[in-house]
Amino acid sequence: MPAIRDSARPVIPLRALLLAAVATAGAGRAAAQTVLPDTGTTVEIGSLRQQLEGLLAIGTGGTPAQPGWTVVPSITASQGWSNTGGTGNSSSSWYTLLTPAVLVSANTARLQGTLNYAPVARISESQSGQDQIGQHLNTSTLVTILPEQLFLRLQGFASQQATSGGLGPVNTVDLTRQNTTQSYSGIATPYLRERFGELGTAELGGSYSYTEQNSEANHGVPALNDNTTTTQEYLAFTSGTALERFSINSLASAKQMDGTGVTSNARRDVATVEGGYAITRNITALVKAGYEDIHYSGATPYNVNDAVWSVGTRLTPNPDSTITLRYGHQDGINSATLDASYAPTASTRLYARYSDGLMTALENLQAAVAASELDPLGNPVDPTTGAPLLLTNNFFGTQSNQALYRTKRGSVTGTLLRDRDTFSVTGSYQSRTPLTSTTGSTTTTTSEGVYGSFSWSHNISESFTSLAYIQYGTNSSTAAQAQPAGLTNKKQTTDSLVTSVALRYAFSESLYGSVQYSYTSQFAASGSTPTNLVLVTVRKIF
Repeated sequence: MPAIRDSARPVIPLRALLLAAVATAGAGRAAAQTVLPDTGTTVEIGSLRQQLEGLLAIGTGGTPAQPGWTVVPSITASQGWSNTGGTGNSSSSWYTLLTPAVLVSANTARLQGTLNYAPVARISESQSGQDQIGQHLNTSTLVTILPEQLFLRLQGFASQQATSGGLGPVNTVDLTRQNTTQSYSGIATPYLRERFGELGTAELGGSYSYTEQNSEANHGVPALNDNTTTTQEYLAFTSGTALERFSINSLASAKQMDGTGVTSNARRDVATVEGGYAITRNITALVKAGYEDIHYSGATPYNVNDAVWSVGTRLTPNPDSTITLRYGHQDGINSATLDASYAPTASTRLYARYSDGLMTALENLQAAVAASELDPLGNPVDPTTGAPLLLTNNFFGTQSNQALYRTKRGSVTGTLLRDRDTFSVTGSYQSRTPLTSTTGSTTTTTSEGVYGSFSWSHNISESFTSLAYIQYGTNSSTAAQAQPAGLTNKKQTTDSLVTSVALRYAFSESLYGSVQYSYTSQFAASGSTPTNLVLVTVRKIF
């Protein structure tokens, strides 16, 4: 959303303040999500350095976008070979990937935005029934209807990810149709903003969101065919410079959901006020109070009618760093939230996040899309801290919208940009505990996972780049199953290792070629499942 730039002092954008300050999940940008998306950088060869350069620019204010329109079409063709299984029990497949893509940036008086659309057609040459077209989209556009008053924000997202989890990033693995979930999310948010001099700024708005996910059945795992439609109305106010050291952020929001699973006739209504006091220029104390009314359907409907409160602090150790820590009561539970971006040096960034809240799988994705911005390459980032975001994650897999989950999520990402080397390290943790479902407790599953990854990109020369990536983690799930003597818990644990090395050569400024080898192995009680992947790629930018 647009920043308030006509104040006498630097001000964080109103919507970013609301995202950081208000403890409620919502599709509109005025309502912060209670479950924060993971941090993490791309490992696509050739893109890691560009992404980090963009992130460092965000942290230092960046450079102004060029006026007008920029359209960059491209086409990528890849020949892949994949081999799965051990000696005497292996299967191989040859396939072709075709990716026509377009990156569009707009910066005009009435329109600012980015669109990155890259559908992937997979053509199998040795396995029948494995052809598929995957949709991949990131777009965010701000339309100015009346200057400084009336705006419309449009956001869209589409992506494929692993259904079962335990895998590496999308470009290190070949997903079969039976292990692929396609997700979509679209959000429209009109809002009216009014400035009351130095007293503050009020915002009145609403949003309409639609999110869905689809997958095929696989080895006893039922197919996903979930969707959620959300409407939301909100009124928000952020104080200005008149209060000097004090600040006020308030929100009244009503959110209605309808769709499959527990979001049928669900709602989230909340009213909160958060006060801040600047103890010093770098330390602000935060106190919040409010009330919420939450309802989800299910075999046993889940309801929360309770107070909302929190205490916390916001630290700004330097102009490129923001650390916000809170502890309080929201969603009917006591929880802590951390959202931090720290810049030890001009070329180093540390990002850390932790959250604990109640959401369905689709509501979680919907809120993550609504709470993100796009960098110049079309990658999602946090609008407050500039942290790179992973809106979907192959390691944790997908969950059905038939249940409401308490989700604990934490991630830490460190990045370092040198003259010829680019480093990124990520650690991520997630646990999901179902609180209610449409089918009762006999089919609910508790899951927990943790992984660490390291990526290194090295510029051998101006035209020659290498990339190395390694990831290791553990996923476990515990399902409550009906037995003659009653319910019993069945736990399954899988360790996974992902390694990948790649080389890219720039034949010209617009033509690139690369070769990549990836190895994935999953270790469970029943044994290991290794997979080798070789990918030869040519990309042409027009």
